[in-house]
Amino acid sequence: MLINILSVFIGGGIGSTLRYLISEFSQRSFGTSMWGTSMINIVGCFAMGWMFQLLSTRVNIFPTHILVAISVGLIGGFTTFSALNIEVMELIRSGKILYGASYLILSMILGLVCTILGYYIKSKI
Repeated sequence: MLINILSVFIGGGIGSTLRYLISEFSQRSFGTSMWGTSMINIVGCFAMGWMFQLLSTRVNIFPTHILVAISVGLIGGFTTFSALNIEVMELIRSGKILYGASYLILSMILGLVCTILGYYIKSKI
């Protein structure tokens, strides 16, 4: 258990640092971090799908803590958008299409509303 926690910690630090560097590069190169964030989300979602398929085969040559470091730590730290998409994909795969679509839409809309609300409240304090 402790090795998995440490693996997530290390992988998350690497993933978060990569996300920061790509966002900074995008900001300096294009005047906005939007392109970097889009690239992060797209690459992260692809990587998470690949890892999820690897983990579902149950034929792993890597120890669990390495897989956890890469999937939960590195990719999760790189983008949490990939975790949301894996959960939605699982709901759809299990036949809960409406539930998956609702979860995705609700997460996106409430996330945006809460971002706006946090921004607004902070601007008033």
